[in-house]
Amino acid sequence: MKKCMVFVGMIVAAALSACADTKIATVDMEEVILAHPQTADNKARLEEMQKDFEAQRDALRTKIQGLYKDYGAIAKEAGNEALSEVERNKKINAARDLEQTIKQNEVDLRKLVADLQRKLQDKELLLFGNVMSDIKFAITGIVKDGSYDLIVDTSASRAGAPVPIVMYANPSLDVTDTVIKAIGGKRVDAKRADIKKAK
Repeated sequence: MKKCMVFVGMIVAAALSACADTKIATVDMEEVILAHPQTADNKARLEEMQKDFEAQRDALRTKIQGLYKDYGAIAKEAGNEALSEVERNKKINAARDLEQTIKQNEVDLRKLVADLQRKLQDKELLLFGNVMSDIKFAITGIVKDGSYDLIVDTSASRAGAPVPIVMYANPSLDVTDTVIKAIGGKRVDAKRADIKKAK
């Protein structure tokens, strides 16, 4: 029993020794991403792309609304008792053709919207990936320079985050400003950014 207690004591001592040598830092990734020099430009590019997409979508919607209006007018004309049977059949056939055109345009609209949303998401992922790649490169340099064993993201501990990753972190461990400096960014007030997101 004494040998077992000595063995457990040695394991605990080794674990405590390993923890004492572990160098840990924290970083607020949300602040770093907001501070990245490309973030504001990326947001503007995505908003411009969104406006272009919305213009394409709205143009097709307007076309479809015009087709519906034309369809209603032709259907009304086809119901005119003064028309000959031949003229009435022409109007009915024209209305059927227009109905098919409307259906095809509605299919085209759904495809366009899906395609535009996919393109926008792909562009957003690409731009975000470039920012994250730059940030990871900066953090890797900071890890090497500071001989860190672990850098933990503290941004998930904000209100509204589903599960906090860090329950507590000593503020002296925070290297957020160092990372922001390494990427050439400027600190952005997260509260102001949240307010802008809400608008």
